[in-house]
Amino acid sequence: VVFVCSALPLIEARIAIPLGCATTIWGSGAMSVWGATLVAFIGSTVVGVLIVLLLTPTMRLLKRSKKLNKLVVGIENFFQQKLVSTNGKSKKKTIILLTTLIALPIPLMGMYSGAGVCAFLKLKWWQSVLCVVAGNLIGCILIALLCSLLYEFIPMLLSMMIILLVLVLIYSIISWIFGLKFKKTTKNS
Repeated sequence: VVFVCSALPLIEARIAIPLGCATTIWGSGAMSVWGATLVAFIGSTVVGVLIVLLLTPTMRLLKRSKKLNKLVVGIENFFQQKLVSTNGKSKKKTIILLTTLIALPIPLMGMYSGAGVCAFLKLKWWQSVLCVVAGNLIGCILIALLCSLLYEFIPMLLSMMIILLVLVLIYSIISWIFGLKFKKTTKNS
């Protein structure tokens, strides 16, 4: 269960670790915090590395389509403009920032987002994999430490994470809907 949950988008290791060691759910069959961390790390890292390795060739394939070429190139240009320059220092800063993005236990900022950004920034494959693995390891350790320190509060911690995830999703959907309506009314004016 922990392996599968850690591989799912939005849930990832951030919720899979507390879920795996929640004795209120599993009783005596609950995993240890560090056991759940190891399984969650492996599950989410496998998915993150696959995204890194498959997204770049997929984008190249999509660029061949007349309809999708503009979309893919537009997204690539958006991320490329965020880089100040392509010298060594800028790449190092980018790798550190991406690793931090993946490591932070914030909803919608994790393995899937970080792996996608790595592909759009056209980092070398080993740099992308390094960001994904290091960020995931740091994030898993942060969650494991939280669970270790607050072991008796894991059910409450898990509930809070799920509530936060739902609130962020609701906010994102509402923002997207109103953003579309605002754009339509602006075009009509």
